[in-house]
Amino acid sequence: MLARAESHLGEGGYRLFRNNCEHFATWCVTGRHTSTQVRIDVASTALAAAGLLVGTTLWARQRA
Repeated sequence: MLARAESHLGEGGYRLFRNNCEHFATWCVTGRHTSTQVRIDVASTALAAAGLLVGTTLWARQRA
């Protein structure tokens, strides 16, 4: 785990959704480059957008 972390010292390329600190920590421990927080945030945002779209559509139909 330590050798894996040290192999990336000094690398840049931070990206909030593709290469953040949780991606790095998970990769150091498991070898998988993933972020549970990003997956949850993306799913929550998609669900909120779908709810907004449905709500707006229903509201527009009521007014018509």
